[in-house]
Amino acid sequence: MPAADTQEIAIRAATPADAPAIGRIHVESWRETYRGLLSGNLLNSVSAVVRAAMWRGALEHERPIVLFVAQQASGDLVGFAGGGSSRAPSLPHDAEVYAIYVLRAAQRRGCGRRLMAALANALHTRGFRSLSLWVLEENAGARGFYERLGGTVVGEKTEVDGGHEFREVAYGWDNLQSLCSAASIPTSATDGEARGVS
Repeated sequence: MPAADTQEIAIRAATPADAPAIGRIHVESWRETYRGLLSGNLLNSVSAVVRAAMWRGALEHERPIVLFVAQQASGDLVGFAGGGSSRAPSLPHDAEVYAIYVLRAAQRRGCGRRLMAALANALHTRGFRSLSLWVLEENAGARGFYERLGGTVVGEKTEVDGGHEFREVAYGWDNLQSLCSAASIPTSATDGEARGVS
C-alpha cells in the first residue's frame, strides 16, 4: 500500500461496514509491530475475520464504543482507534483506549495523533474525565508516542494469550482535556501504534 500524505487522510467515525477493513488493519498492524517481540505462533494465530466480527459486534450492539478510522482519499482505511468505559478496575481512570493501530505505511504522518485526538475529544464530549490504555512493555515506539502526548505509566501486568506470557504497562491521563489539547497540536514527532487489550 503506498504511503499517504497527512492531507490525504481523513479521520471519521467508523460504521459497521468498515469492520472487514478494521479487522485487516488490526491483524496486519499487530504483526508488523510485534514481529520479534511476540512468538510467530501467536502472531499467526490472529485472524482478520475474527477481529472484524469482534469490531462489528462492538459497533452494532455489544457495548457502547467510540471508534474512528483513518481513510485515504482512495477510500482505503489505514488506521483506527477505539475506546469507551474503562475495563480496568485496578486503574482510577473512567475511560480506556481499547486499541489504536496505524499501518506502517501510514505512520510518521500524524495519523496516530489525529486518531488519538478524535477519540479523546469524543470521549470527553461523552462526559469522561480521564483515560488509560495498555501497551506491550517492549513496544518502545508506542510508549514514546504516548509519553509525547503527556501519558505517564500508571500500572503494569502480565498477560497470557495462547499459552504465551507477555508484560504490559498502562499509560494514564488524569485530565482528559489535557490529552485533547496535546493530541490536537501538530508536531514533528513520529506516530506510534499500540495494541490495546481487546
